[in-house]
Amino acid sequence: MVTTETCAPACHGPSSPSEKEFSDVKSRSQDTLNLLAEDSGSFHPASHSFLCDAIESASPTDHSRFMLMKVLVQAQQNDWSLLFRQNICSNKSISEREIQREVNKKKKLTEQQKEIIKQKRIKKMKKLDSTEITLSIYPGNMKKLEKEIGSGLHQFARKKDTYIEFQAQVNSVNMAANKQSTVLKVWGNLEDVSCLHSLLEASACKVQKEMDDLREVKIRAMSEKKKQKALNLENSKELKEDDFVLKAHKSAKNSKGKGKGSHNTRPTTTVLDGGHCLHCYKPFPGLHDTTTCKYHAGYKAEDEMTGDHRWSCCDQFVDTAADHYTQHKSTGCCEAKVHNWRTHEKAKGKDHDKSKLYSYH
Repeated sequence: MVTTETCAPACHGPSSPSEKEFSDVKSRSQDTLNLLAEDSGSFHPASHSFLCDAIESASPTDHSRFMLMKVLVQAQQNDWSLLFRQNICSNKSISEREIQREVNKKKKLTEQQKEIIKQKRIKKMKKLDSTEITLSIYPGNMKKLEKEIGSGLHQFARKKDTYIEFQAQVNSVNMAANKQSTVLKVWGNLEDVSCLHSLLEASACKVQKEMDDLREVKIRAMSEKKKQKALNLENSKELKEDDFVLKAHKSAKNSKGKGKGSHNTRPTTTVLDGGHCLHCYKPFPGLHDTTTCKYHAGYKAEDEMTGDHRWSCCDQFVDTAADHYTQHKSTGCCEAKVHNWRTHEKAKGKDHDKSKLYSYH
């Protein structure tokens, strides 16, 4: 049966060796020291003198000197397991658990072991008081904040002896409302939480200001782009006629230019000669016409009761005695900046459709 006196040294301090064990270890350590002394080239005289004094002055109650002798004895067998954590210079025994803990520190932890340690720490920290803190930053900019502080929120909070969590539900509402407010829940002592809040708030204000400046630059760039696009569109409308003239020149045909030396002759006619506008029926005057096109978008219909002709688009009377161009130009309800020129062959078929009379009801 183990008594309380036997257990006490193992739990609270170093256990003293027996006289037989002490004398045996002391004798073997002296033999080891003598062997080392023979190789004077690799053993410093001062070290030899120190070890001799330590062995001679050793006693069963002196834990440090006893452990030093045990190290010498095991070193002869190339066993250095006792040489760690200042074992030989501390009057405190090392438990098996501490030895195993020291060995585990040198091992690389697996992801599962890291997760277990993390969950234990979270469970321990959540026993402390919790506090909600609010940062003046848009929730979507938290990644930028982590870059500013140089680590993730959890690692940064751990350095301040706190644990932190991102309140996803509240921050989702803030993001939808476009609010510059991020809510975090922190566990820890009040002083540590206050210190963490001040550090995070300073970094959050800096990051948010940078993001606001960047957003203003982007808005100005987009505004300038829209203005330039509108200006280009206006210019394109103004140059539409010139583009049409250029295309007309490219499609020009000169029957006399097909012979020898045609590369030196400039075209004198175009495919639009003899044609007219598809809308207002204005005869094609030339490539540099600048007049606007005034026309009716509908068709001419005849009232069977009165015999009057009216336009279907605006219900205006049609002067049947006038030609098609005059009919459109005088009362046209639509207007375009550019004429829709067509060749005579293409417009010929349209003349019949435009001048066709329909029953007016």
